[in-house]
Formats: sequence, structure tokens, C-alpha cells
Amino acid sequence: MNLSVFQEHKAFPLLALDHRTSLKETLNPEAPDSVSVEQLQTVKSEIIHALAGTYTGILLDSEYGLPVYDPDIAPFLLRIGSTEYSQNDTGDEVRTTIQKMPVADLRKSGAQGVKLLMYFNPYGTNTMTELETAKSVLDETHNENLPFFLEIVTYGASNPVSEQILDALNLFYKYGVVPDVWKLPYPGDANSCRIITNKVSPTPWILLTHGMPYEDFKEGLTTAMKEGCRGFLAGRAIWQEVGEIPSEERKSFLETTARERFEEIRRIALENVV
Repeated sequence: MNLSVFQEHKAFPLLALDHRTSLKETLNPEAPDSVSVEQLQTVKSEIIHALAGTYTGILLDSEYGLPVYDPDIAPFLLRIGSTEYSQNDTGDEVRTTIQKMPVADLRKSGAQGVKLLMYFNPYGTNTMTELETAKSVLDETHNENLPFFLEIVTYGASNPVSEQILDALNLFYKYGVVPDVWKLPYPGDANSCRIITNKVSPTPWILLTHGMPYEDFKEGLTTAMKEGCRGFLAGRAIWQEVGEIPSEERKSFLETTARERFEEIRRIALENVV
């Protein structure tokens, strides 16, 4: 497997564009289900081409992003899996990760890596089920000789996010789930970033934007990079205003503001990578 195709000087300046429901909500908050496939593909195509040349790799979904992507722009990861929502007997929310296609299908589509998003409650009732899913996808991805990016977003607990992340990581390591790259939320401060780096090393970890305002993400990335983070898979923080901008002005926004943002965080990553 080859991670280097996604790197620049040891850093991962990657564009996240695997959004589905969240992009519909961005484009039409009042009636997200009314957003058509054509609208989604048009916006994704505009983002892809407006930022082309700034990212070393891109994360796509198979339904809306891949059909409008030109693989000559940069290598791409494909998203695998979806999330089902339910409640347990005490009324607490339970999020379950579902693998909906074989990794082999993603490789045949040209993917040079696979990303799995897991909403994970380290203190929940379905942790073992989620760990088993992660291990299965990891093994399948490596059997296809592809790198595995594992994104962990914790939920369902009130203790600090940094504690939730570390407790989640401990469970994954205990179960033998070690991806090629961890994709994690900003844990809140420099010390927490340093602890994560020491915990996962030598496996690289990168930041997700998780819908943060751009300036907040930039500040968090700067701190994280100085403490051993290796880059980012940045999405909505770069382009989330697209839903507020008339379609005839969107291309200009993406080619100026969005592109300048990505170039700025790319510089931050490259200048601070260890």
C-alpha cells in the first residue's frame, strides 16, 4: 500500500468532499431533501476544480463526488460505510456503522485509499460491535493493499472531548485496530495534541474540520501541527458558505476565498510538520 501519494513533505494536505446529508443541509437548510443529485454534483464539481492543484489528495463519496471527479487532478480516497441511528433501552442515542459495499469495489473504482467514519461512544452499549466493524474494514482494506484512514468522532458523553478521544483510542488499540492514518477532531489544546501524538506514534494523525468556522480551524491546526499532527482532511471550514451565496457568485467565492483558505492551511501544515 502507498501512503506517500497523499503526502507532501510528510504532511497530508487533503480535501474532504465526501459530504452527503450535511451538504444538502448546507445548500437548503429548510428543505435538505429537496436538493437534487444534479445540484449536489454541480457544487462538488465546482469545489473540486476551483481548488485543484492545492490538495495532494481528495476524499470523495461514490454517489455524488466520484462521478464528477477527474482522477488526473490528484489521487483519491473513497468513503465506505454509513451511520444508522437508534436508541437503547434507557433512551440513549446509539450510532451504528454499516459497511454497505466491499472494499474491492472501491479499489475497482480507482480509489487509492479508504476512509471509514465512526461516530463512537467509548462508554456506550455498542462499542464492541463498532470495534468489530472497524477491524473487519481494516483487514479488508489491507487485503486489497490500500491504506486505511479511520475517522473517529465521539458522541454521547459529557466529559472533555480530549478524554473521550483518548479513551476511544485506547479501546481501538486494545482491540488491535490500528489504521494507517487516524483522522481526529481537534482535542482542545496543545497538551492534548501532544498526548495524542505520543499515543498513536508512529501512526500519523490528521485533523478533521467537523464544520468549524475557518478561523477556529486554522488556529487549532497551527497548535496541533506544532505538537505532532501531520495535516488535515479539511471540508466545510473551507467552503461552508456555499449555501448562502447565489449560484452565479459561487464559482468566484470558491476560486478566491475558498482556494486562499486551503492554500493558507496547506502552508501551515508544510511549515510545521515534524
